[in-house]
Amino acid sequence: MKRIFLASDLPKHISWNKFIRRGYFVVPAEKEKLRTPVSFRWFFEGRKKDVPEPHPLPSDYSTEYLHGLQTQSGKLEFESNSLKRLKDPERPPVVHYVPSWEGLHTSELVQKYPLQLLTPHCKYSFHTQGDAKDSFLLNIADHRVAIDGYYYWIVRLHPHDAAARGIKRHDLVKVFNDRGAVICAAVLTERLPRGVAHSFESSAIYDPLGEPGKSVDRGGTVNLLMPHKSQTKSTHALAGSQALVQIELWDGKIEHVSEAYREDVRREGQARQEAHLVPAK
Repeated sequence: MKRIFLASDLPKHISWNKFIRRGYFVVPAEKEKLRTPVSFRWFFEGRKKDVPEPHPLPSDYSTEYLHGLQTQSGKLEFESNSLKRLKDPERPPVVHYVPSWEGLHTSELVQKYPLQLLTPHCKYSFHTQGDAKDSFLLNIADHRVAIDGYYYWIVRLHPHDAAARGIKRHDLVKVFNDRGAVICAAVLTERLPRGVAHSFESSAIYDPLGEPGKSVDRGGTVNLLMPHKSQTKSTHALAGSQALVQIELWDGKIEHVSEAYREDVRREGQARQEAHLVPAK
């Protein structure tokens, strides 16, 4: 313990004997000039922005650089003036909950796919290019699971949902909907409510076990299951954070025809039909 004490900054503030007698040391607060500025105090006091943030960009300021807010009113807006002028029903000026077009409330689809899959950003790596598929990250138990020599992506679900499907910890399961199917290793957790599953959305590898579009993926690409649309018609915000799915024990079959493949076949057939209608010269 004394070696750790001597290797720290404690000797600058208290002797070893006094520290042992007291049993603790209260770390003093930073000097005021070294403290991080309080957010928006600069705005309250009418000063230039002094918070160390990269945004907004210099071009976003309407008057002087670092002075004022970037709202149209120049104030903190609980009702957005810009969205109020836009009059877009999908983007209301006052923030409130808007039900997704695909969720547990969509009665027809939920009969077929009763689980809502949430896909937040990966916890242990940064996208595919920063995942290092052959590194120590593979050994993180909450990141991937090694089964029969292959590292499978993880899907989490509530124990009651798992029991209803005969799924146990680290069973290989098929997560699927009309858009595709992904083979994952199951992890049971009560941190999720019933009816909700969870799997990180990045750092996977597209690894189809057969012809792409007509087979399951075992690389963990759960983005295959997400909607192919924007959050709103007037923006380009991705909506790939949740979707309705079904999860079942994987029976080893690799066939699964995706919605995208069926659409490609339909378009190809339509193109051939239109080509036959063109009069020969």
